[in-house]
Amino acid sequence: MLNKQKILTIALTALLTLSLAIVFLAPNTDAHDPPWTVQTYAYVTATPNPYGLGSANPVIIVFWINSIPPTAAGTTGDRWLGMTLDVT
Repeated sequence: MLNKQKILTIALTALLTLSLAIVFLAPNTDAHDPPWTVQTYAYVTATPNPYGLGSANPVIIVFWINSIPPTAAGTTGDRWLGMTLDVT
């Protein structure tokens, strides 16, 4: 019984030591100071092109950005917000 308790104590001590080492040796993450400036480009296309006035076909307009935000991560990351497209 004493031998089993000694092995359990050693195993628990080793586990706690390893978990403590992982906390201190894990790489740190730092925010950028100054913040990154991410250059983006907006694209827009319309079809049919050219469009005839009075045509029965609808105009389909597609708008997109060339890249995702650098902090976009699955369903919880950042998104581009506040974009508008004025069609005149």
